[in-house]
Amino acid sequence: MIKNLVRLEHVVEGKVFHFVCDPDSPTSCIKEALFSFLKYIGNIEDQAKAQREQEESKVVEESPKEE
Repeated sequence: MIKNLVRLEHVVEGKVFHFVCDPDSPTSCIKEALFSFLKYIGNIEDQAKAQREQEESKVVEESPKEE
């Protein structure tokens, strides 16, 4: 099967990013898909932040306390 696609390309800091969709995709659906991607990335960032904070609190607990 051969299918036409629309591909958007954007370069940020030397990294190339692509967004691919059907050419007849309604803009409302495209926006919803992009929102879902942003939500997914936000969840990854939140998990990484929580992990960093957990590691930092563990280091503080393990450091010797001055008396």
